Amino acid sequence: MGLSGGPDSVALLHFLKRLEKKYSLSLIAAWLDHGLQASTEIKKCRAIIDAQCKGLEIKLVSRSVDIKKIAVKNKHSLEEEGRMQRYFFFEKTAQKYRCNKIATAHTLDDQVETVLLRMIRGAGLRGLAGIPYKRKQGRFLVVRPLLGCEKKDILKFLKASKIRFWEDPSNKETRFTRNRVRHVLVPLLE
Repeated sequence: MGLSGGPDSVALLHFLKRLEKKYSLSLIAAWLDHGLQASTEIKKCRAIIDAQCKGLEIKLVSRSVDIKKIAVKNKHSLEEEGRMQRYFFFEKTAQKYRCNKIATAHTLDDQVETVLLRMIRGAGLRGLAGIPYKRKQGRFLVVRPLLGCEKKDILKFLKASKIRFWEDPSNKETRFTRNRVRHVLVPLLE
């Protein structure tokens, strides 16, 4: 499963752990450091991720990349390259550990943002359908168990359960298109 250290992925980690025995799951957490955060932030994130995985007895696989450098080389935006590199890393990790599914922690809030972004960019009906609950990614099936959950409910669960998570400071920066949609457009629409 993809683990960022943020509230959504940490909640998914705990959710899947609770289902591990019932569904005979073999969980592997995959964390990709994009090389965009200050070292102090990465240390905070890594400490939380390490503690969560150790406490839940879930194997953690991690890797660091220089997204800025790769994005310039490939002529992609940071957001686009970051997404591509994450899924590439998830696929390689799933392949190495013989997994058949990759779980990501997309939520209903992500779904709203994605549909709005696609509307703004002029998507057709297929694009307006939003993020699917499951889709093929190479040889693997990507599943999104939290896609019907709102962020506010995830935060309530984490608080009630006293589960620590990392808050990525870049999620507040409106220089990224998705963050402008999240912090400006969605509140206007609400």
